Amino acid sequence: HSNSRYPMTSLKHTLLLALCLLFAAPAFATHIVGGGITYECLGNAGNGKRYKFTMKVYRDCLNGNAQFDNPASIAIYSGTEQSNFLFDDFNVSRGEVVSVGITAPDCIDNLPMMCLEEATYTWESILPTSNESYFIVYQRCCRTNAITNILIPGDTGATYSVEITPAAQQGCNNSPVFNNFPPVVICNNYPLEVDYSATDADGDQLVYSFCAPYAGGGPSGFGCSATAPSPPCPPPFDEVSFIGPAYSAGQPMGGNPVININANTGVITGTPHMNGQFVVGVCVQEFRDGQLLSVTRRDFQFNVTDCAPQ
Repeated sequence: HSNSRYPMTSLKHTLLLALCLLFAAPAFATHIVGGGITYECLGNAGNGKRYKFTMKVYRDCLNGNAQFDNPASIAIYSGTEQSNFLFDDFNVSRGEVVSVGITAPDCIDNLPMMCLEEATYTWESILPTSNESYFIVYQRCCRTNAITNILIPGDTGATYSVEITPAAQQGCNNSPVFNNFPPVVICNNYPLEVDYSATDADGDQLVYSFCAPYAGGGPSGFGCSATAPSPPCPPPFDEVSFIGPAYSAGQPMGGNPVININANTGVITGTPHMNGQFVVGVCVQEFRDGQLLSVTRRDFQFNVTDCAPQ
């Protein structure tokens, strides 16, 4: 335009710069499907205990564009959820990666195209017995874009963390371990029954509930907004933002009757009534003689699809 105060050459340069930035920008790591951390107390070690930690992380290997971290950055914080300090941080090499079989429900004739992988990370740490908790933390962005029940899933990462309370330290406690791998594909408008129970080696009382998965990291940036914060950032952790009022931490999938979890057995029941991909968080509180020892979290993605009636 002859009257433009920006000459055509400047416009060309601007467009070229925009294209360069577009293609030079790193792809967002949209691949996280779920995961969690458990621990085992191996016994006394000096003035503390030796613990073995196991972290499992799941990725969408069909639509995701990032691999599992190798190594993964781990942090241990000491203190309370609101006030703590970095006790240790280190890297853990990725262990075995296995393909998770997608089991089709009996009623389905059109299994959607899916690919799921599980990576296992294990390490040992000696933690001095303390009158404050330890928080073991791993963070990674981002979750899959197709998730239905949370806001901006493709820019929302995950925090996998477990707390070892002073009481758990004193008792050389072992965290509960989930018994089953949850079903990846479930049928819309069919009654659902999923055994999400866990086993506790110490025989402690377990109480199950739905809870909000933690967010963590970001699609780009530095510090706590990095794709893979190193070291991972401390508690308190942000929670994912559910799309209300249809979904919430306590009702992550809706349903009619609503999808719920039995507090005593860990069995998830209800009837889903909408197709989509739903991130669901399950918390297992561990009690001994009425005292809360630990909370074990796992979040996972349920895929609801239409099924052909038999």
